[in-house]
Amino acid sequence: MFRLLVIIAIQSLFVHDLSMALKIFLAELLAQDGHQVHILAPI
Repeated sequence: MFRLLVIIAIQSLFVHDLSMALKIFLAELLAQDGHQVHILAPI
């Protein structure tokens, strides 16, 4: 059980990094489209 929780925690770190990368990518696309974009650090 503990090992499973550790695996889930590690995967959530990768997903968190991936989602942040996607947010930055989308923000750059919007910025190229002429919109004002503010990237906020995830809480």
